[in-house]
Amino acid sequence: MNRISVIIADDEQLAREGLQRQLSMIPGLTLIGVFAEGEKALSAILTLNPDLVILDVEMPGMGGDEVMKAMQSLRLQTKVILVSADDKREQYAQCCDGYLLKPLYHEALRECVGNLFSPCSAKQPALSVCRDAQGYSVTETSVHEEAELFVRLKAGNEWRKIPYQQINWIEEAGDYVCIHTQCASVMGRQSLAGLEKQLNPDTFCRISSSVTINLQQMEGTSALCQNELQVYLKSGDRFRVGNEYRYLFQKLAVE
Repeated sequence: MNRISVIIADDEQLAREGLQRQLSMIPGLTLIGVFAEGEKALSAILTLNPDLVILDVEMPGMGGDEVMKAMQSLRLQTKVILVSADDKREQYAQCCDGYLLKPLYHEALRECVGNLFSPCSAKQPALSVCRDAQGYSVTETSVHEEAELFVRLKAGNEWRKIPYQQINWIEEAGDYVCIHTQCASVMGRQSLAGLEKQLNPDTFCRISSSVTINLQQMEGTSALCQNELQVYLKSGDRFRVGNEYRYLFQKLAVE
């Protein structure tokens, strides 16, 4: 398998160094260029034709969004991930391949890159796009059976069917939710409360105002100071259980 070539651009030295370290821990990637200016990054992109570029939106001179627009005007096939300290996902959701908030977390970066380049295992149902007159596909599976297997989320202009068994956890950010699975992360415009109507309440549990977890993916729990509780998932993610959600969580987790 060919390695994925990557160019990054960020005007902050600490951000560049941190991103380089995180990329070095993702198998299959080769970093071929690191830049502090958008203009120089674009020149290198045109010369080296990388598979992926990771661009800071807010750079002096030519920002990452301007670099991306220049690439799109030239019809380059390079994938683009934008990063920013400000939440501008709604603004860029339809024009970039990925959007990450600073500070970057390794798991989020790894999942974002994996979503672009690593197909799901053939042993599990893939995250699929489904279309018909109402936005859903017609398959051999009955509507009732499909409701038990998948959650549906509109990501951009496409509907995704996401297998329940693959979901690790779900987070809400403003008007969006992000479903984190074993092979990708899918973001769509939906409230967490609205999405929870599709979930099995015996399997999925809200543990804070913005996070719902799949109890089947839970690894364990531990007590924190001041009588707080932390939950660990098999994916390596960990969360604090909010006090107002603890009773229901403990009830479902024990059962």
